[in-house]
Amino acid sequence: MHVTRLSARVRRELTYLGYPSREWTVPRFRDGARVLDVLIVGGGQSGLAIGFHLRREQITKFRIVDADFDRVQNYARFGYRWGID
Repeated sequence: MHVTRLSARVRRELTYLGYPSREWTVPRFRDGARVLDVLIVGGGQSGLAIGFHLRREQITKFRIVDADFDRVQNYARFGYRWGID
């Protein structure tokens, strides 16, 4: 098989495995402002893992809240990288 045809085939087959290429949730608005799709209560290991996987699935309108603000700030690089409020 020629390299060009093989490359096209690989690209096509990778689309079968791929995650959504864009945000797939339906945007919802209240008083003209977009509301959150997900609110994660707790910024510990599980909350951050959930946020990571939501972002991986192209769900971008979410927020992680935690009572211990300083603990969550230890993960600031994670938050800035993944766009978490």
